[in-house]
Amino acid sequence: MDRRQFLRIAAAATASLSVALPATSCADAGSSARSSSDRRVRVAAIGNPADSLDPGTASAVATYIAMYAMYESLVAVRQGRTELLLAEEITPNSDARVWTIRLRDSIRFSDGSPVTATDALASLRHFAASPVLGSFFTDVDLAASRAVDPTRLELTLTRPRADLIESVLTQASLVMKDGDPTATIGSGPFRLAGGTAAEGWSLDRVDGARLRAQIPGLDVRAINTPDTRANALSGNQVDYAYDLSPTSARTLSSRRDLAIGSSGPASSKALAVILNTRVAPFDNPSVRLAAKLTVDREALVKNVFQGYGTVGNDLLGPGLPTYPTGLPARTRDVSKARALFAAAGVRKIEFTVAEVSAGLTAAAELMVTQFAQAGVALTIVTADPAGFYADTKALARLPMFTTYYLNRTTSSALPFMTGSAGFFNLSGFGDADYDSRLTRMAQEVDPATRQRLIDETAQIAAEQGGDLIWGFQEIIDGRVRALGEVSVGQSAPMFGSAAFS
Repeated sequence: MDRRQFLRIAAAATASLSVALPATSCADAGSSARSSSDRRVRVAAIGNPADSLDPGTASAVATYIAMYAMYESLVAVRQGRTELLLAEEITPNSDARVWTIRLRDSIRFSDGSPVTATDALASLRHFAASPVLGSFFTDVDLAASRAVDPTRLELTLTRPRADLIESVLTQASLVMKDGDPTATIGSGPFRLAGGTAAEGWSLDRVDGARLRAQIPGLDVRAINTPDTRANALSGNQVDYAYDLSPTSARTLSSRRDLAIGSSGPASSKALAVILNTRVAPFDNPSVRLAAKLTVDREALVKNVFQGYGTVGNDLLGPGLPTYPTGLPARTRDVSKARALFAAAGVRKIEFTVAEVSAGLTAAAELMVTQFAQAGVALTIVTADPAGFYADTKALARLPMFTTYYLNRTTSSALPFMTGSAGFFNLSGFGDADYDSRLTRMAQEVDPATRQRLIDETAQIAAEQGGDLIWGFQEIIDGRVRALGEVSVGQSAPMFGSAAFS
């Protein structure tokens, strides 16, 4: 797996953005923003010059923004809630082996043709064949699945999955005409006008598209560092900048013509340390517990996030459905940690640090002092973030290293990042008994029983697992005030939805 694939997997989830008013056009790059409805919106986000507008392979937020303007999903996570978009109804049979998806009436592609169940099924088949997204569809038998009629498709599973909506469809269900991303025809409010991932994407509003504001077009620029994005916003070169650093946000907040917002915990980045259960010393559960007790999470959040984050409790899912409500918060206990480290004979640990997300290096430097207080010397080895995930076999030999995740529901995160079948199980945590718990959790149809199973499995992962998730960093965006309030979901902004506006 290369870094491009990692970024796409880690960010695989849908997002939302509601725009009240448009801003300036590209021709007015040096002028102040105005709220006239005939102005294009210029957007800046991190990009990848190797991307195409194929949801099955794209890796960067700038590309997502363009795709989410062109395409719409069957179902998405919007502001912490799972909501149906192109799908009017999604229902399972009695044992959750067969699911029927009914599409909304009268939804059309940008070329005027109707969105059909055949298009939706072809799109899901495209994602299932993707080396990046295919893992989400492991239990979906797409050869046996069928379009029942123009508005209904039937998905047949190889085993019961009560979590099909949250764990599969919210991760990948954009609908493309004929399931073909090369045609770039979707039902979203914008159509592709031109551009590339390196140059940026230009999109024009589809005639008759239902939007809260009559934005005539979007111009998406790939700007790859937070400070450069902040400078572009400050210099009126863009109207909206996604994912700013806390320092830049604080500086820009003094500008009366700009507004700075943050996503909240539901749509945030989880910054984490992997305690590799495959190798010493973290093959010992007591040493994993000692590390979790050593970290001063409050201090890390205060110093690294600077007010734009919350403390983590070694699980994904805060602010989202299925997150356990009764899980006790992890508190620091240096005395107990010191005793556990000493009993295991652990005096030093090599800690590999790559700045794959802003703040990981600063956090690691603080952890050196925190671990020293528990009698352990951390030796930091700096790794190049560009190639950090290029060799997952090499990562599996490291005892301790940095990573990040985008927040997602606990029920979808657990089978993704733990267990023997976990596609992104960096820590190697899981055994046969734990795997059976994951299976029962995924197959349980009764909501109350299923939540109980999620709670039990999550507690095991938090207490014994190898993910030390110490904090959730809110995604900060900046905008010209004329653009109106902006809310961000899990992966990237979405400038309106023809299905919901």
